[in-house]
Amino acid sequence: MGTYGPAELGDVLHLLYNGARSEKSRAVETYAINSLRYFFKHEVDRVIFYLPQLVQLLRFDTFGLLKQFLVSAALNDVKLAHQLIWCAQTESYKGDDVEESARLTAEGPDALCEACQRLVQEFELRMDERQRRFYDEEFQFFDRINSVTKGIDANLKGEEAGSKQAKDRKKQEAVVLLEELHGNYEEELKAGALYLPASPDMAVVGFRPQKREPAAERGQGAHPARLPG
Repeated sequence: MGTYGPAELGDVLHLLYNGARSEKSRAVETYAINSLRYFFKHEVDRVIFYLPQLVQLLRFDTFGLLKQFLVSAALNDVKLAHQLIWCAQTESYKGDDVEESARLTAEGPDALCEACQRLVQEFELRMDERQRRFYDEEFQFFDRINSVTKGIDANLKGEEAGSKQAKDRKKQEAVVLLEELHGNYEEELKAGALYLPASPDMAVVGFRPQKREPAAERGQGAHPARLPG
């Protein structure tokens, strides 16, 4: 198969998936992975577009070639790396949270969850210091934003659920926590060192605690993100 040109990315997905319904062919899978390598080198944004489907296909990765490609590509492209990890972390757990995932996993292992967890672990182990620093800053920043209301919800259990008083208090406490977070990341925000996960070409240069949204979300105060080369 080394004499053939690269398969189109849509066809690559079929090649990687169809093997799950018949006897796996290492030659076919190698051809599919070589096609991915070609597009990674020449049209990396197209590979990034297909990352959700590629992550799903890890459940059929009999020879480990897809995981090997994804980790290698992530180590050589920051934009792809973070989009891959966002996707893999989403698929790493069953249910809506870690606790529900643990309960469901106890009922039986999930091949995709386990494959995604292994992929993230291997990538994290192989990152160099600069990659690790940028990765930690980006993911910790949005983890903290997304978890702002969790502690507040726990404190409001004694109040009437859904009451205007509870909602107002939750909003006020969230604003205080977000303002504190904004101050902690002021240097990174001014430098454009963080970006929107849904739009990796756009940097986050601040956010509006009163509205609980990043400044770049609606294109106000946004500029191209400065991703490390």
